Amino acid sequence: MEKQSYYLKRLNQKAEELLTKARQEYQNITDAELNFKPNAKKWSIAELFEHIINSNKDYLNSIDKGIKTGSLLNGEDPNFRHTILGIWMINILGPDSKKSYPTPKLFRPVSGTHSRSIIQDFINQHERITDYLKKAGDIKISQVRIVSPVSKLLRFNLGDAFGILIYHTERHFNQIDRLLDQQRESGLKN
Repeated sequence: MEKQSYYLKRLNQKAEELLTKARQEYQNITDAELNFKPNAKKWSIAELFEHIINSNKDYLNSIDKGIKTGSLLNGEDPNFRHTILGIWMINILGPDSKKSYPTPKLFRPVSGTHSRSIIQDFINQHERITDYLKKAGDIKISQVRIVSPVSKLLRFNLGDAFGILIYHTERHFNQIDRLLDQQRESGLKN
């Protein structure tokens, strides 16, 4: 078990790394790279960004409420405890998961051509996540309950929700890197 402050510090560090990567590497990709689909069943980089944005959107509304209503720490640094559901979701949605799972309909991207503004949309949303991570340092994140956007029956704590968002994004950034490598190896530039 780890202290809440250490858990949030690790997540914030990972969130900042992802934000830096989006700003420094992904904002410069071409429209062709952004919209390239290796086949009809695979998502383009733009669709991956749209999926991340769609997935995070409903979580962020719950996180906002949780931050506003959570119990203050009052100088404490409690141990952080995952819920069983939270750790399971982090494991299946995170970067180390080897299996692919069906995407719930509300998180699926709309197929079609996207502009590079989708990357800025992601950056804006991810900045909100990093802001919430900082604010979460003042409350007892293990005690704040979050309801999954997929089903009201699925509940976990605020710390789990942050983990799900950050590690799910990392998983898809790994996919984006593989897509870019694949495109650049095949000579696609514009």
